[in-house]
Amino acid sequence: MKDHQGVEKKKMPYVDLDTARKHCQEIRGLVSRHPCGARDERALQRVQQACRAATSAVSDRECRERAGAVEDYACEIFAGAVEFRREMLDELEALVGRIAALEGLRDAVAKHRAA
Repeated sequence: MKDHQGVEKKKMPYVDLDTARKHCQEIRGLVSRHPCGARDERALQRVQQACRAATSAVSDRECRERAGAVEDYACEIFAGAVEFRREMLDELEALVGRIAALEGLRDAVAKHRAA
C-alpha cells in the first residue's frame, strides 16, 4: 500500500482480525479433510472451539451470528449429513468477508485520523 506521495506504507496490524482469520482457516481445513457422510465428534469439537475463539477475538454481532451458523451446520456435517457442506462453507466465507470489511473500516478510520 502506498501513500499519496508514492511511499510504501505498512498495513495496520489487527491481531484480533488475524486471529479470527486463522480460526476460519482451521475450520475450512477441517471441513475439507472431513470424509463425506462420516461422524466425527472430535472434528466437531475443534470446529466449535475455533468458532468460539474467532468470535472471542472479534467483538462483532455479525461475526457472532455467522460463526453460530457455521457451528450449527458443523453439527449436521460432522454427524454425517453432507448436504449442508455448501451452506456451511458459504457462511464461513461470509464470516471471512465480514472480517475483511471490519479491517477496511478500521483502515478508513485510521486514514481519516491521520489526515
